[in-house]
Amino acid sequence: MAGDGLPGIEWIPAHPQRYFAKSSRKIDAIVLHCTDGKAVDARQTARNVFAMPPEVAADGTKRAQSSHYIVGRDGTIVQCVRHKDIAYHANEESAATIGIEHNARDPGDTTLTEIQYWKSAELVVWLGQQLGIPMDRWYIWGHSEIDTTTSHRTCPQRALDWDTYMQAIADVQALAQGRPSMRLWTGS
Repeated sequence: MAGDGLPGIEWIPAHPQRYFAKSSRKIDAIVLHCTDGKAVDARQTARNVFAMPPEVAADGTKRAQSSHYIVGRDGTIVQCVRHKDIAYHANEESAATIGIEHNARDPGDTTLTEIQYWKSAELVVWLGQQLGIPMDRWYIWGHSEIDTTTSHRTCPQRALDWDTYMQAIADVQALAQGRPSMRLWTGS
C-alpha cells in the first residue's frame, strides 16, 4: 500500500502500533515538530524510528510516536502514515491533525535548513489545497502550542523560525500563482 501524500515523495510506512487506522476522518490543522534524535535524514528516521515497534520505557509505558511526514535536512520528504489514519504526534490533538516532523539535530546546527523550510512549505501548501486548510497560523501549529500536555516545550520553535516559515508558505503560494517570491530560496 502506498501513501496518499504529495506526488513524488517516498512512502516508508510506520509500524501499525504507531498509528490508529481509520476509514476516514476530518482534518482541520497541521502540526509541525522537530526531532529529538541525531538523524538528519528523513529515510533514516522513518526506518529506524517510525517503522519499528514502539519502544517500552522503564516504567512500562509505550513510546509510540509517529507523524504523517518527515522532512529531512536535505529536503527529502517521506510519508509514514496515510492522511485518513491518526499518527501519534500531539496527544489528543492528533485526532484531527496532520503531523510533520523535521530532522533538526545536526551536530553544530539545530536550526532548519533553507531547503527544509522550502520543501516543508511546499508540502503544507499542497496539504492545504487537498484538505481545505487555510494557510495561516490559526491552522498551522507548533507541537507545544497545540498540545499543552506535551513535555516537548520547545518543539518546534527551538529549530523553526515562524517568520521564515510563513514567508516560505507565502513564497510557495506566490510562485504557484505565477508571481515572484520575496526571497531567493535554495532548492526552490
